[in-house]
Amino acid sequence: MNEALVLETFDVNARYEDNPVKATVYCMMPPWRGAIFVRVSTNLNKEETLIFKSDDKGEVLDWGELEGIRDVIPHDEMMIRIGYQPRIP
Repeated sequence: MNEALVLETFDVNARYEDNPVKATVYCMMPPWRGAIFVRVSTNLNKEETLIFKSDDKGEVLDWGELEGIRDVIPHDEMMIRIGYQPRIP
């Protein structure tokens, strides 16, 4: 079974307080599309949920979207859509 281990969930509002973004960092087992760590970000103003390659702290390494939808959905649902079972340690 593919698993996505939740490492951290946080708000990304340091720079843009008027643009609320929620993020979750996952460790992908096995790696997904070449990424061991991914950050799922939900932009509430743009109403989109996107996946980016990141480090284990959630810093985006490549702003090219690995996957995305134009809707606000829970991050665990996004993991299920790509074939991974989210797991909280």
